[in-house]
Amino acid sequence: MANGAFISKDEAAEMVNRFKNNTTTVVNTPYGFWYDRSMVDQLFEDNPTATGIRVYTGLDSNNHMKTIIVAVDSHGNNLFGGGTNPCLDQGVCCPPDCGNHQL
Repeated sequence: MANGAFISKDEAAEMVNRFKNNTTTVVNTPYGFWYDRSMVDQLFEDNPTATGIRVYTGLDSNNHMKTIIVAVDSHGNNLFGGGTNPCLDQGVCCPPDCGNHQL
């Protein structure tokens, strides 16, 4: 199973806005998130003009911090190709899954 899941632009926007409006209510603030390369590669496959990615910070409905990844073109514009779920979410949270070589 890949680490990460594609979500809709609306769901991503809702999470980012929740984070912007509730930064003091974050529960168990994580250090980072792990996404499988296959999921990031899929972002580029679905957005052939992408030259990079942008990582947004959001809160899920339980106020747990999440990251949302979108493809970006050479002008810094977000790209939402690839169907109904163009944003990547649900990476594996650290802690608890931090591996052996933490930053």
